[in-house]
Amino acid sequence: MKKQLPRIKAQFKSNGVYKLVALFVALVIWASTLWGQKDIVWIRDMDVEILLRPQMTLVGKSLSSVKVKLAGPKTALRKLRNSPNVITLNLNNLEAGKHVVEISDSWMDLPIGVKFLSAEPNKVKLNVKASEN
Repeated sequence: MKKQLPRIKAQFKSNGVYKLVALFVALVIWASTLWGQKDIVWIRDMDVEILLRPQMTLVGKSLSSVKVKLAGPKTALRKLRNSPNVITLNLNNLEAGKHVVEISDSWMDLPIGVKFLSAEPNKVKLNVKASEN
């Protein structure tokens, strides 16, 4: 083992400059991939679907579409491109009356890394009444 130690040291020392340059290049490439990914802002028009209990109906017009602003890595946003352009508001727990529902990321199934920035309009005004059977 002691005879091999000088030979191992010699292998580490030979071409030392090339090894340091290679290490530096590898670190630069690693750092650029780690910190170089900027989030992309994506604006998308999405339809609004409102789900109510069977005993309830919507009175008057409601919002049909919303402009949503999302941000995230390009690869994560690419997954959204193939998904349906619908925000489903599941309002089965609403009682009869006038309500204001805020559009937020809780109504959307976003991929990991995608952030919800805003929606325009950001609130939906609803007038719900009990159905007459």
